[in-house]
Amino acid sequence: MSASAAEARLGLATVTPRAEENEVEAALKVVELLDLTDKIVTADALHCHIHMAQAVFDRRGDYMLALKGNRRHRRRQAEAALAQATPAMAERSERSHSRNEWRRAKVVATPNRAGARSSSLCPHHQPTRRG
Repeated sequence: MSASAAEARLGLATVTPRAEENEVEAALKVVELLDLTDKIVTADALHCHIHMAQAVFDRRGDYMLALKGNRRHRRRQAEAALAQATPAMAERSERSHSRNEWRRAKVVATPNRAGARSSSLCPHHQPTRRG
């Protein structure tokens, strides 16, 4: 499990899970190694859980975690928040490795909890196509 600064193309920290650990536990250890003050942490749907969000908040960072349909309760909460607000939105299309990809993100402020300053990301991702 590793963390990197995307724009700088720089590796920041790496943790290899022990035999009794999994990727989620290793990712939490990576977060503990970093000063995330005023930084935005992105992660895929595997890391969309309260422990990751709290770990990022504890390190004074903000987060954008992917949310998939198999997290029905969280997805309903995100959709309700998006329906009640005017979200900021960004879209991106690109062709890479012989695939066309399209992503759309809608961002709304989350309810403040324990001093959190973060926002919530609800991404929409069109399946990758060969072509």
